[in-house]
Amino acid sequence: WDDLTTFFERDTLTIGICNGCQILTRMGAVPARERGTPEVALQPNSNARYQCRWVDLAVSTNHSPWLTGIEKLHIPVAHGEGNFQMPEETLETLLQNGQVALRYTQPNGQPAKGTFPYNPNGAMADIAALTDVTGRVLAMMPHPERGMLFTQRNDWPQQAEKLKRAGKDLPEKADGALIFENAARYFS
Repeated sequence: WDDLTTFFERDTLTIGICNGCQILTRMGAVPARERGTPEVALQPNSNARYQCRWVDLAVSTNHSPWLTGIEKLHIPVAHGEGNFQMPEETLETLLQNGQVALRYTQPNGQPAKGTFPYNPNGAMADIAALTDVTGRVLAMMPHPERGMLFTQRNDWPQQAEKLKRAGKDLPEKADGALIFENAARYFS
C-alpha cells in the first residue's frame, strides 16, 4: 500500500475501468478520503443480470483531468456487479467534494433516477464513476475503450444519417476517445 500511495501522490493519472473500478474501490483508492479504507461497494446489478449495452452519462465533476471539457458521454457498459452502494453520509460527502464523476442519464440528458435501462445496475444516485479527492484517480464502470471510434457506436448508422442530412462530416472518433485524449493532454 505504501508504494501505491507514493504513486498516487505523485503527479500521475490512474483509471480503473469495470473490474479495475471494482479493485480501486475495494482497496480504498477511491474515493480515498482515508486511503486504504473501502468506503463504497459495488454490488450485483439490481436486476441480477449481466448488462451489456450503451448508456448515456453526464459529467458531474469538473475537477478531474480525465473529464476536462466533457459534458456528456455515450459509451458501453458490460458488467454484472456495477451497483455503487454506500451509506447516505458517504454519498453526501462525495457529492460535496465533487467526487461523483459520472452519472447515468436518459438519452435526452435528464437524470436516470434509478430507472432501468438508463441506470443499468441500480447504482444509488445513478453513479457510474467516482474519483479520489484529487480527481486524478478515476474509477468507472462504463467502458470508454469500447467506444473509441464513431463506427463502434450502437447508433452510428442513425447518427451518420443525421449528420449527412445536416451537411456535416462524419467524425472518426466516438466519446470514449475523449477521456484518453484528456489524459494525453494532461502530460503534454
